[in-house]
Amino acid sequence: MKYVILVFMAFIDPSYAGWDNSVYITHEGDKPLVFTKEEECFKYAEKNQNDLFRFAYSMFDGDAIPSAMTCVPEDKKAGPGMNA
Repeated sequence: MKYVILVFMAFIDPSYAGWDNSVYITHEGDKPLVFTKEEECFKYAEKNQNDLFRFAYSMFDGDAIPSAMTCVPEDKKAGPGMNA
């Protein structure tokens, strides 16, 4: 099983009712960012938290702020979120 990083976002405007409240981090530049072990994913996410949060923030044009981050199986990334 392979893992990707998922960043959950909290919206500044509480009236926002959209479903896209997360960002899937699947690449770093042109390089796929996929991990074979969940522990590797968490280590990378912890080490690079500031950059990952900054990227997720930029995907929402400042309308939402990162609230949490986790690693999820790559095959489960269907649903809300944006591939970046």
